[in-house]
Amino acid sequence: MGMTSSYLSAIETGKRAVTKPVLDSIISYLNADEKQKEKLISAARDSQQSVEISLSGKNDHAREVAIAFARSFDELNEEDFRNLRQILNRKQQ
Repeated sequence: MGMTSSYLSAIETGKRAVTKPVLDSIISYLNADEKQKEKLISAARDSQQSVEISLSGKNDHAREVAIAFARSFDELNEEDFRNLRQILNRKQQ
């Protein structure tokens, strides 16, 4: 798969994140069918412990929103998350 066993071990133990290229490589190596692919993608997403957002090249408004979101994330409730998810889902369509 083009990666060392120690790198894979770090992913398995949660010391390294599963990046998209690594996930794609695993899916390809396993020749995963659609159901297996969905399970692997879901597992990778569930294992993610942090998210990094690059603010490089973003305007002041985008920066302010990202920083405000990060600062208030722990205080958001389930309804807040549902509302945010609805907004984000509309943007993806």
